[in-house]
Amino acid sequence: MTKDTQPPRRFELVDREQVFAGRCFDVFVDQIKLPGDRVVRRDVVHHPGAVAILAVLDPGRILLVRQDRPAIDDALWEIPAGTLEAGENPLDCAKRELLEETGYEAEDWTPLATFFTTPGICDEQMHMFRAEALRRVGTHDPKEITACQAFDRAELLQMVRTRKIRDAKTLIAYLEFDRLGPAGS
Repeated sequence: MTKDTQPPRRFELVDREQVFAGRCFDVFVDQIKLPGDRVVRRDVVHHPGAVAILAVLDPGRILLVRQDRPAIDDALWEIPAGTLEAGENPLDCAKRELLEETGYEAEDWTPLATFFTTPGICDEQMHMFRAEALRRVGTHDPKEITACQAFDRAELLQMVRTRKIRDAKTLIAYLEFDRLGPAGS
């Protein structure tokens, strides 16, 4: 079903109040009119968007970074990713983030998907790219990334099964990596 043939939305924004302005996101309290004229409150996070990179080191391995995530009181293995700066093109952001988080540059870039990360509370859209023909030109930023390591398909599957990969964008990237095969075929 395309957007043009989908049923019309069933709500109307009645009022919006900004209650927090942060460095990376803003928070609004929206008053939404539902069918039957019932008005409800929704807290909404406005986010500038982000990128995620499925960095294919060679036909059978991808790069993951280990990053501290204080919001969940843990560190996670994830694909490289980052927030768009104001007016930044997603591909330019992906190239910047790959270099910062892994020390690699890529010659070949392929858009894979654009998706909402948490549409129940946030408008963040994430743009996922596949990066290939990688070459190391530096090292990862140790202030942000605690490790950068390549994993093969078997290791990734084991990490998914044992819940060592718990990040949604990385799970999506794993499915794409598995589906597309060694050279994006």
